[in-house]
Amino acid sequence: MKNIKKIKINKTAILTIAVFVSFLFINLNVVWFGDDYYYLRYSKMDWGEYFKAHWAHYLADNGRLIVHLLESFFLRYNLIIWQIVNTLILTGIAYFTAKIATFKKKENLFPVMGLSFFLLAFIDITITRQSVYWVVGTFNYAYPILMLCIYWYCLLNLDNKKYWMPAIIFGILSAASVEQCAMMTIGVTLLVLVSKIDSLKNVKLVLKENKKFLILLAITMLCAATVVLAPSQFNRLKIDSEVISGIESLKYNVKFFLMNYTLIENMKAYFILVALIAILYAAKDEDKKRKILMIVLAILNICLFYFNFNRIAEISVTMDVLRILNIGLLMLDSLVLLIYSNLMQRDAWLNTAVIAFVLLVGSQAMMIVSPTLGYRNMLFGLAMINIILCKMFAENPVEWTTKYLWILFAAMALYANINVAKGYAANKKVELINQNIIAENDAILSDKDATIDLYKFAIEEYSWSNPYVSAYHLQEYKDYYEMKCNINWIEFKEIDENNI
Repeated sequence: MKNIKKIKINKTAILTIAVFVSFLFINLNVVWFGDDYYYLRYSKMDWGEYFKAHWAHYLADNGRLIVHLLESFFLRYNLIIWQIVNTLILTGIAYFTAKIATFKKKENLFPVMGLSFFLLAFIDITITRQSVYWVVGTFNYAYPILMLCIYWYCLLNLDNKKYWMPAIIFGILSAASVEQCAMMTIGVTLLVLVSKIDSLKNVKLVLKENKKFLILLAITMLCAATVVLAPSQFNRLKIDSEVISGIESLKYNVKFFLMNYTLIENMKAYFILVALIAILYAAKDEDKKRKILMIVLAILNICLFYFNFNRIAEISVTMDVLRILNIGLLMLDSLVLLIYSNLMQRDAWLNTAVIAFVLLVGSQAMMIVSPTLGYRNMLFGLAMINIILCKMFAENPVEWTTKYLWILFAAMALYANINVAKGYAANKKVELINQNIIAENDAILSDKDATIDLYKFAIEEYSWSNPYVSAYHLQEYKDYYEMKCNINWIEFKEIDENNI
């Protein structure tokens, strides 16, 4: 019998391609939203005007220079280029989340990639519509997270000389992106360095042997300063403080985080996974009393979430005592389960999961005083939760789970992305109709007394800050299309479906 050479199949590569294709289906149906129309003005400028306008924007309006250069650059070209880039960014986040989580358990990269894919795909549309699926959103939220994850992975491998230059590059790109990511970049640099310290006695030795970390800390702090201390930031602080008082903003933001980390529908996946992972560790716990206690707390965690979620109708009502008690117990229970799972790994005191938790708390705490807090800011926190859960799943003691559960995770992720793609596809049809109407009625666009009929998006939750919702974005929309006429926005149901 002839010897047949076995072909080694790279399962991780195949899964990564599946992740890419899955997110591509969504992105191919995404159109321009919200601030895209503001930054589209740069697409009409020559390169000299382009850079001059961006510098003026940096000094007067916003400190995110690199981010705004990127988003306006991609808005100059066909949308398909951004659609591919955004897909690469999302695929990269899923991949490097798994790489960070499996740094000490590299053989589990493939199954953990399945969980990472699931967690990314299951982020609620309430959050991703603001932070992922539009051009400006990509570079303000998804892109910085990818830069941070790659930088973090480089830090973990800094003993290898080939990661030194990438660490500098991605450290700069991460720290000089947006405010939340800038502070997280400094934080991860410091925390990974501190994690190398075993005791107070060897602090000097660790610092001496890890001078590269000190250099990176200085670089990232300087880059973060270009964002956080930009002249425009002080202008924004003055304007924002006039809109809403500090106390009112603080009260609203605390309530926002408490409600949305426990009430958004897809958050159930996180609470179920926290409970499931704790049960997996408890299954191998030799202390029977502790095992029973953790299993009970895991079941209680799921019950508390569903009890809280079933009262979602009251979200617009004031925080009553019962809800506050429920949220407090839910968060405390989840924290106990996470601490238990982390301790059962018998890892270093400041391991990847602990570092991610510190970054999670820090990234959200810094937004408590912000007058411009929104669902989009939760993306940074959820990215850290994803790393925590992936790390704990990667090192759980029930080995068969890492071999087979990835199938379930990947299947659910694909299902979730198909549904999101359908939502954006419905809106893309409406957008194409509107563009045809604008093209066919070019003659009346400059007539102030004329009115043009355009259609609202079919499914509002798969869009963001539309011109018929925001007066500011309506003006930007009209400026881009050089409209002076009035617009009559018609509900989608009034469209003759034969025209779609």
